[in-house]
Amino acid sequence: SSGINAEYGGEKIVDTSSVLIMQKGKSGDKTVMRVELPDGFIPGSHALKLVAVGDILGEAVAGISSLIQLPSGCGEQNMHKIAINVFSANYIKSLYDELPENLDYNIRHNLNI
Repeated sequence: SSGINAEYGGEKIVDTSSVLIMQKGKSGDKTVMRVELPDGFIPGSHALKLVAVGDILGEAVAGISSLIQLPSGCGEQNMHKIAINVFSANYIKSLYDELPENLDYNIRHNLNI
């Protein structure tokens, strides 16, 4: 039986870049971004992944609502949890015109307001 000896050409190149686009209140505007492929790339071997996040903190605060917890423990632990609850609640409130019911309940219940 005869086999085929295949050798892959080139090297894998991963390029990451971040762009902050501020267009508050300008729905419908478009932003054009250009992607330049390196010289000598192998046709069909390229891929592009685009991630768009709606606020500047983006992925850094994904799941921030899980930080809102009912304080329990000693005084220092309670103060720490309350501080995180207040910060998280203020940030979450800035994202929504009207809070989803479960978030509103967690904030009110865990901060006792």
